[in-house]
Amino acid sequence: MNSINFFKEMEEDEQRKDLHEGIERIEQVTWIKIEGKGKEIEFRKDTKENILSSAQLRVANPELEGNLYSMIAITTDLYAKTDKLDKRNMEFGDSFLVIFNPKEFLNRIDKAVKILELEYYWNLVSYYDEESHNGNLGIFNKSKKYEHQNEFRIFVENNKKEELILNIGSIEDVSKIFDIDEFERLRFKIENGIINERSD
Repeated sequence: MNSINFFKEMEEDEQRKDLHEGIERIEQVTWIKIEGKGKEIEFRKDTKENILSSAQLRVANPELEGNLYSMIAITTDLYAKTDKLDKRNMEFGDSFLVIFNPKEFLNRIDKAVKILELEYYWNLVSYYDEESHNGNLGIFNKSKKYEHQNEFRIFVENNKKEELILNIGSIEDVSKIFDIDEFERLRFKIENGIINERSD
């Protein structure tokens, strides 16, 4: 599990890098004044000259520290829209893992974190529109530009700004690994409330 700072400071990676990871509030700015050398210019949203098209103030929480582990979640809400995953997710690597018993996987995460005596949380990520959202955010919020990831996230509170390794043992009994070439062929459906994957 990499640290929050890792994702903010990493080299260019459209799928992983997020300069705004962990911000606690975003405010839509409607007026800006720039001053310098005895001159000033105002930009506003409610004017015909010097129109301010879009501006935001993002407030970070300096006390928020910890490690993140992210997965693509196949949910009933996603299934209501599609039966396949966005191919942009293929940019994550040359293979992918399907966890077909997520409850057991999370049980093993739970045990491993408790051994380390750390606090942790997990949830689906909610996505916000950077140009319209005004208000508080949290570790389970991300910009709408990442919405195709349909992320399920595990967050462990940890003040060490380094990777965190959880020893959960083998997961061969609850997962299966595939070559990335299989990704676009992957389809899923819900039967009796259970999500099943298939490869066409």
